[in-house]
Amino acid sequence: MMFDEPLVLITDDGRRHLLKDHLLKTAEMAADFAAVFGFRQWGRLAGLWHDLGKYSAAFQKKLRTAGGGDARCHSWEAVTVKYVVIHQ
Repeated sequence: MMFDEPLVLITDDGRRHLLKDHLLKTAEMAADFAAVFGFRQWGRLAGLWHDLGKYSAAFQKKLRTAGGGDARCHSWEAVTVKYVVIHQ
């Protein structure tokens, strides 16, 4: 299943956020943070690459079929929460 414009998230009120816009904004923020250490370009690359997996057809399908809410959960956050719950 292919989609015209890959999304990063759909808000509860139905607003769609384009993945390319998210990656570009994050890249600029990461570049600014990394510039303090002299690594502006590395920060930019990290920002551009941090959510590349969301371009996958599987993620895009999940995002659209889940209505945005369920697909917004990041895997590391989910694993951390699950670990804490299990080990209480």
